[in-house]
Amino acid sequence: MRALVMMDSFKGSLTSTQANKIIAAVLKKKKIKATTVAVSDGGDGFLEAMTDVLHLANKSILVKDPLFRDRIAQYGYDSDNKTAYIELAQAAGLHLLALEERNPLAATSYGVGQLISDAIDMGCTKIVLGIGGSATHDCGSGMLEAMGLRFFDQNDKILYGMNGKKLKEVVRINDTEFRKKIKDIEFLTLCDVKNALLGPEGAAYTFAKQKGATQAMVHELEENSEHFCYVANSMKLAYPMIPGSGAAGGVGFACQFFMKAKLTSGIDYILDYLHFDKLILDTDLLVTGEGKIDQQSVFGKAPFGIYKRRKNKKVVMICGVLELSPENYKDIAFFSIVPTIASLAESLEKPDESLKRCCEKINFEKIG
Repeated sequence: MRALVMMDSFKGSLTSTQANKIIAAVLKKKKIKATTVAVSDGGDGFLEAMTDVLHLANKSILVKDPLFRDRIAQYGYDSDNKTAYIELAQAAGLHLLALEERNPLAATSYGVGQLISDAIDMGCTKIVLGIGGSATHDCGSGMLEAMGLRFFDQNDKILYGMNGKKLKEVVRINDTEFRKKIKDIEFLTLCDVKNALLGPEGAAYTFAKQKGATQAMVHELEENSEHFCYVANSMKLAYPMIPGSGAAGGVGFACQFFMKAKLTSGIDYILDYLHFDKLILDTDLLVTGEGKIDQQSVFGKAPFGIYKRRKNKKVVMICGVLELSPENYKDIAFFSIVPTIASLAESLEKPDESLKRCCEKINFEKIG
């Protein structure tokens, strides 16, 4: 039997490459030939996946994290094609914050703009930006601020340190320096969700709570985002309602409206790069998964992106936590670490051991 292992990361505990290696080692013991490929849907692990696929050079720079603290972040670049590959989560990822620090009203995407600016200064003319896994809901205003866009309040004073709270203070925008910086730059944005920015299924009501928002904060974020869209004169253009505009707390909106970026599925982009449809021809079994599989996973996350392109191959999904009804996907064999192999706390403390034990109990031969 031949297995293709394409695990996404387990946020905060295992990278795609680490998870792949653990599973491949177990498969080898079971006399199953395994090929591993790092993947990402644009969120955590995107830089790792693209570096693995394209053999990119990586550059480290000092940026601001979601709470304006200094941290070192990386991006990858292909000097021959003058293309930079930037992972939002490197600078504005939810995993960078402790549980008690999460607050989408206070969090900023400023560090993402610093990464983009540095890549442009390096001579890159194309920016490929993966925007999953954010801690923010600032409509990309922090990112735009770092790239030279200027926001003014009712007293015509420049607003600094843009975040979800300050969106409501914006009454005027000046894009003169910003336009100079991004002139002749091509932007491609990879996202893992299709949600619009506003509305009951928009960014605030769907994702803000997992970023630390209370119900009152969710309403405030929605109102602030709507105000920001009016000021940007974009409401009549329907940008806030375009699928993907709600990705990363509105970074998708900023990319579409201000940067004229094309938005596309992160996992499909990577699978196309890998020539996935040819890659699976000699494969009997697809093994994929991520830290948590739930209803959100169905809409653009890596495991289901792989599943949708499986053709007639058998699929195994391995995760830390399963919050999806397996009976709705009878052609997928689901296996979760919690609670059968370990408790949630144990799985986070010893993720490699927990994943190994889970895989050892799976009868891959029977599934394939």
